[in-house]
Amino acid sequence: MVAALLALLFVLTLQLAVLVHVRNTLIDAASTGARFGALDDRSAEDGVARTE
Repeated sequence: MVAALLALLFVLTLQLAVLVHVRNTLIDAASTGARFGALDDRSAEDGVARTE
């Protein structure tokens, strides 16, 4: 019983870590695209393409 609870806790912690990693990756991609699109020689479409 204790092993099952520890396994469940481990899996939940691992899932939370993956969720936070994906969230941070998406936020970084959006900010990079916004910075790229804000450059003088780039357009907003270039920023969208970089984000995607």
